[in-house]
This record gives sequence, structure tokens and C-alpha cells, in this order.
Amino acid sequence: MLPSPTIAAAWSWLETLAGPAIATHAEIDLAAVARSLAGGIALRPDVRVTGGMVELDLNGDAQGIELRAALAGLQAIQGTQDLAWSEPCSGWLRARRLVTGGLQLTEARLVAAAAELTATNRAGGIETTWRFDLGDLFTAATELFDLQPPEEPLVVAGAARGRLLVGRTPDATATTLSAAASLEDFSWSVGGRPVWQDDLVAIDVDAVGNAAADQVVLDQASLRIEAGGDLAAAALVGSCTVMLPAAGGGWPQLRARDGSGGTIDCRLTGGLDRWQGRLLGLLAGAGWPPSPGSIEL
Repeated sequence: MLPSPTIAAAWSWLETLAGPAIATHAEIDLAAVARSLAGGIALRPDVRVTGGMVELDLNGDAQGIELRAALAGLQAIQGTQDLAWSEPCSGWLRARRLVTGGLQLTEARLVAAAAELTATNRAGGIETTWRFDLGDLFTAATELFDLQPPEEPLVVAGAARGRLLVGRTPDATATTLSAAASLEDFSWSVGGRPVWQDDLVAIDVDAVGNAAADQVVLDQASLRIEAGGDLAAAALVGSCTVMLPAAGGGWPQLRARDGSGGTIDCRLTGGLDRWQGRLLGLLAGAGWPPSPGSIEL
């Protein structure tokens, strides 16, 4: 599966910038940068940055590079309301230099008060592990980005941990993805109504395929969710193409190789009334609130 155009462009820029011998330090005053730009720095249409400091250190030699970055004292304004995030955020990455002159990620880490994310290049592919405090992270992200539905606000709490491994098939013709995650003391409410509350939710995802900007070709895919003694499982029947919608364009379209609609085998066990509440809540949280009575289990 291909990286997003933004990530690919940033990596290409880093390869160009990081020559075989480089040592540089930069301190960026976000308030000064915001004043120098005609439209300032917009985190979303109604939130603009007013302060903060970014520190960057880039060191490289013939063997590879190390990049370190830290963000502290981020401040913004939303209408007449001042916003501030006092907890610092820092990260670093190391990459080795290939014989072609390009760079290959070896290890990276991002650390903040509510999140910790680590990526490591192993023999089987890129392994990523994470830890999130969902309540703090969602609150901060909601202030930064427009995540709340205007009609029925969401509240999320709990801790998330997980592992993701992305590699290649033995013949190198497709990408493999395997993920295992858990949600502990998890709760999710929509408009003040609890829709999902469990001490432990276990999620497993496996997929084989390739991706482009507007579509994903899946050869295999499966999903398994265990929560409170209930089980939900789904598996793709045969290979298919998933046509991705444009931003705000609705649902992805699933097509089999022969052009017909794709098929997914689904299985639910346990309390179907609980699954119905969870499903309705997830759809509402994704911005697709179903009409009353349209989903019955």
C-alpha cells in the first residue's frame, strides 16, 4: 500500500535536504510565522495559531540521519476564545542512507502527554506500536480539528494500546497488514447517551492488497472485535476493489473483480441489542447517522 502523497512529499523533501554531511538547529516562533502570513496559520477554518515554539535538530552523515523535533506552548484562538496546550510534544526519527542516496526509516518515536507512538523497521516490515489516553487525546484533537458533530457531541474515554505490522508478501507483489489493538475501560457516548461501555475491547485486523490515491485492491481482509463476551467478525469473500470517495463524498464503493458488488461474510454473537447500539453510535460518530428504524438486529 502506498503512503499518502503528503507523507511521500515530506520524505522526498527530507532526502533532498539531508545531504551526506549536515548539522543544523532551528527554532521557529509560531507567533512570528503567523504574523508574517496573510492568512495566518489555520488549524481549521475557525482556529488560528497565535503562539508556540518549534525546535528542530537535523544531523546526518554518510550512514544516515537523525531528526529531532519538539513543540511547546502551542496557543490558538477560536473566535474570541483563547486555546492553549501546555503539555509539550516531541519526536525523533532515524533513517539509514541507501546506496541509491535515498533514506530508509529505521526507527521513529512521537511522545506527548496523551499519546506515545513508536515505529521500527524490522525484517518483517514496519512495526508500529501505540498508547493513547483516549479522553485527553480526543479533547485536544477536538479543539485543534473540527471533529464534533454539531447536533450530538461525542465523548470518548479509556486507554488504547496496539501493534501494527506492515510488510510485503513473499513475492513482493502486495502489501500485508496485521494489527492487534485493545481498548481498556472504554466508553463512548453520543449526545449524552452511552452507546459503548466495556472494560476491554479487543480488535484484530488482517489484510493483503495494494493501494493507490483513489482505490484499494484487496486480495484478503478480515476483522474481529471482541467486547464484553460479544463477538463480531467480518471477512472478505474473494478479492475486490474499494473505490474511495472524495472528501465528504459518502461511503466507499466495493466492487468484485467481475464488476459486481463485493461480498463480505459477517458474524455477530452475543447480545444483538448491544451490537445495535454500538453500530448506531459508530455511524453517528463517523458523520453518517442512520434514520430511525433503518438498522435493526
